[in-house]
Amino acid sequence: RVRALVGEGYDNSLITTNHGFCVRVLREDIHRLLYPQSFGILDEGDQKKILEEIYGEMEIKLDRATFEKILDKIHKTKSTENYVPHMLDGSFSEIAIPGCTDATECEIIHRYLARQKRVFGLDFDDLIAFTFTMFARYPETRDKWADRLYYIEVDEFQDSSRRELRLLQMLSAKHHNLFVVGDPDQNIYEWRGADVSILVNFAENFPGEQTIFLNRNYRSSANILRVANTLIDHNRNRIKKS
Repeated sequence: RVRALVGEGYDNSLITTNHGFCVRVLREDIHRLLYPQSFGILDEGDQKKILEEIYGEMEIKLDRATFEKILDKIHKTKSTENYVPHMLDGSFSEIAIPGCTDATECEIIHRYLARQKRVFGLDFDDLIAFTFTMFARYPETRDKWADRLYYIEVDEFQDSSRRELRLLQMLSAKHHNLFVVGDPDQNIYEWRGADVSILVNFAENFPGEQTIFLNRNYRSSANILRVANTLIDHNRNRIKKS
């Protein structure tokens, strides 16, 4: 849609999601971490297929309900990038798994991570964690990407997570040209890690910011707006607006 608006001959390949941006970075630079640039991206179906193979190896009865439990523990394990060095050097058994007290579950997860490395597959959590690791180990790579992004614009900013905020801080530190659009009263992704206070307290992370309120509504009648404003006025963590 953007290409149709601006015409051919312009580079709009950096119109992307946060995870899509990390894929772009890793496709270009993951060789620094001794991974192939043709690494695979694992979706939930791929993850469950790996677990099925591990259950078979360990002669454990297949139980789909426990798949969700295992995947949740894997997700929590990858909530920071602390596990990435162990993925890189193959010391999978040294990866700490939060909340894992069952030896069998821990063994399944360590085998899962080893299998993931064997096929050079990254899931959605890995994409941002591996990007952070590479930026930390190779500051020149981080600077290269920050230099390319002279302007950064983020839509639906109220649905950003702490990790996505950290990525933006890294990328906008050089040029300080960050423009975000969002409405804290429309935050609906807390279950996926979104933190509405990132937008509410934007000035704390980006001193000197300027806020522009868009108070004109072109979609709804006055009665609908009165109902909406009365309702959202009860939200505690918000920016006061009408």
